[in-house]
Amino acid sequence: MKHKIAFGLYFLTALVLLGFGGRYFFATQLMPYHAETLGVARDGLSDAYQLVFLTLYRATGAGMLVIGTTLLVLLIVPYRQGQPWARWALTGVGLMYGILSAYLTLVYQADTAASVPWQGPVVSIVVLVIAHFLSAGRVSHAEEA
Repeated sequence: MKHKIAFGLYFLTALVLLGFGGRYFFATQLMPYHAETLGVARDGLSDAYQLVFLTLYRATGAGMLVIGTTLLVLLIVPYRQGQPWARWALTGVGLMYGILSAYLTLVYQADTAASVPWQGPVVSIVVLVIAHFLSAGRVSHAEEA
């Protein structure tokens, strides 16, 4: 049962990354907290500045989409096959992104008065650690035979 919960937590993490990755990749205007920091309306930047922000959003979104897809592939293939290294790969990849993202959003929060969504990366770190420990001791199907 604990392995199914771990699978669900890893799966949820991947889906959240894919969702936010899509949100950033397909953004058409400033995120509310960036507009708040700049003191402008969400559509209040010149075309040149808007282009810079949207390009950076797309790069951020692309990264989230790649990591979310990587987690799904690791989860669906080697993790489901019971490969012991898969839980380390899932947790390692997820934590690298989660820790860096949490750090950046917390620094942004500390340096501005904007309402920055720092909670998401912090929660993802906790969820990944829980999933990692729940998936400990997973035995591959080959070892069961």
